[in-house]
Amino acid sequence: MASPAEMANVSELRNVRKIREARGQSRDFVVQAVNAMDPANPVTAPALRALEETTRIPDVLNLISRLDMVYGTDGRLGVDRWRESACPADIHFPDFWVGPVWIQTLGPTIGCVGMLELVWGPWRRRQLVRAGTVLTTRKATRTTPVLRANAPAGWVVITGMGAVPAALDINGGWYPRNLSAALSLLDANLRRVSAARADRTSHQR
Repeated sequence: MASPAEMANVSELRNVRKIREARGQSRDFVVQAVNAMDPANPVTAPALRALEETTRIPDVLNLISRLDMVYGTDGRLGVDRWRESACPADIHFPDFWVGPVWIQTLGPTIGCVGMLELVWGPWRRRQLVRAGTVLTTRKATRTTPVLRANAPAGWVVITGMGAVPAALDINGGWYPRNLSAALSLLDANLRRVSAARADRTSHQR
């Protein structure tokens, strides 16, 4: 059973120094930006230099995902593991992260199949999965609410940040979690359309 880290294309780490330099950023700037996202788990300039020169990842929590946010590589720099939780699970991804997230399902027996239900804010999605499957979707904003994951008894979900190329893409197929959510989404869309029309009208005057 492959882990997301084994499945992910981490070739970008070989170019991490070029990525930084292409953005005109010094190591000191990157260290400060990364540490501002999680002061409790700081990285040092020597550790960042070692990563650039050897691709050896320092033992610093969520370093790759924080670097990814600084470099703007949309999850392609690599993957970070976040939580392992028994279902039902409430998963709150780090506030600093915006981009692809992954969910790996683990069942009580090898090869077993179960229904995974995900509820994220006003949205819901159901997916039939085999134990070990890795799914990918996106955290759209820093303030995205808690992701609720539920599966049959005995199942576990492991979650993290970053792009996993071989993962099953579940960005589509979400639907409102209930009638109230559907009405709220409709109202929000109507408000956006109305605001866009008002903006066009003001520019035409």
